[in-house]
Amino acid sequence: MRKSIQLDKTIGGIRFAATVPIAGTKVPSAEARYLIAFEREIARTLCARGKPTADGFKFLRERSRIKAGELADLIDVKPETISRWENEHNAVPGAAWELIVILAAERLAGQTLMLDQLRERRRSREHSSDVQHIDVLHV
Repeated sequence: MRKSIQLDKTIGGIRFAATVPIAGTKVPSAEARYLIAFEREIARTLCARGKPTADGFKFLRERSRIKAGELADLIDVKPETISRWENEHNAVPGAAWELIVILAAERLAGQTLMLDQLRERRRSREHSSDVQHIDVLHV
């Protein structure tokens, strides 16, 4: 019979637990594929029924592979704001929570449509001018 190890993590006030086989190493640890699956299921649960919490926000941001500084830039807040949310100095606003849930859910599905749109809007802001030329002859 194969030995197993208990994984246990609490995020967003939800306790997650799983028993997985031990990797064939000298130090008892879970195989990487089981750790990845465990964290993927945590992300799915947080996206489906999680509430805005500092640790939940950080977990979903990290699983979405978005650096805190980039997220701050994309949503037009200071990087310190993201840090305050993730370190429980300020509550995570509902809109920020919903956005990170959407980004994480898309990443879980192998997509990045919303993230790509946010990045494009940021590029547009950086290169915008005060004059918008409209070709009314071809409308």
